[in-house]
Amino acid sequence: MNEHRIKKVIFFLLILIFVVSEVQGVEEIIFPPPPEKSRIRFLQELRGPADLKIKKSFLTKIWEFLVGEEPEEFGHPFAVAVRDEKIVVTDTKKRGFHIFDLGRNNYRIVVPRVVNLSSPVGAHIARDGRLFIVDSLLKKIFIFDIAGKFQGEFAHLFPFQRPTGIFSSPYDGSLWVVDTLAHQVISFNPAGEKLFILGKRGTKEGEFNYPTGITIGKDGRIYICDTLNARIQMFSPVGKFISAFGKRGDSTGDFSHPKAIALDSEGHLYVVDGLFDAIQIFDEKGRLLLVFGQRGSRRGEFYVPTSLCIDESDRIFVVDSYNQRLQIFQYLREY
Repeated sequence: MNEHRIKKVIFFLLILIFVVSEVQGVEEIIFPPPPEKSRIRFLQELRGPADLKIKKSFLTKIWEFLVGEEPEEFGHPFAVAVRDEKIVVTDTKKRGFHIFDLGRNNYRIVVPRVVNLSSPVGAHIARDGRLFIVDSLLKKIFIFDIAGKFQGEFAHLFPFQRPTGIFSSPYDGSLWVVDTLAHQVISFNPAGEKLFILGKRGTKEGEFNYPTGITIGKDGRIYICDTLNARIQMFSPVGKFISAFGKRGDSTGDFSHPKAIALDSEGHLYVVDGLFDAIQIFDEKGRLLLVFGQRGSRRGEFYVPTSLCIDESDRIFVVDSYNQRLQIFQYLREY
């Protein structure tokens, strides 16, 4: 009888341990931590379609059968683009890109055969649905539809040296391409015709030293990561210098190698720094508002983040490159 009771006690203790561990596993991750008012909430991490319970497309299944492998997870994720419930993540190891269509609940990996991607380091989905993939080593920008079908080459007559960042203006539809090696940013119309070139190498206002990331606000203002000058520069829709902020250092609010930038619906600037393993948030005047994340592999931590994008619902998508995942957060608005 006593032995039976002991077994029952052990059984219930095991259940209790399991329940507690499950509760701890879904513990909410927010920034800043209490008692400060929460501004950022961790939503989920994504390593492949299994994390979202997304079914694979027929073409993806055919690809897996032909090559004898299952590209279920990221190899070396690098850039992210999001629009209308569609997530695109470039993969420099697999020389292609992953498409997650949350609206249709499907997934596919695209490894183009018409063009052999070498270093897909940039991605952007324009308002018209075109997907732009930037290949820095091929010095080209390729156009796909949102299903991954090749459409052609963008601005094929322009002599890019090493294109990296790309973004379309919600203000006038122009497309802006960062050419890191040329220390310039080039503006094109939607057809790929050059409008003007912004900048040259230097440290003065409007000059760049290996720029990389770019984003554009609804008002047409352009924000550029001037990476080796360790600053963010802001320009008008026609490329007139407005202001700059940031300095090199290792203190909170400083920069080492700012590489990616994005805007939320309230105009806050989110900056990814290649060496800080954290996201810094500023207002449009460059005043630091919040820092979230640190080096690590747990949820809400980063190991060499390389890109970020913010969608219409203020969800923040961060490519956590060395952890081989995409982390998704939610900005908690004031209202």
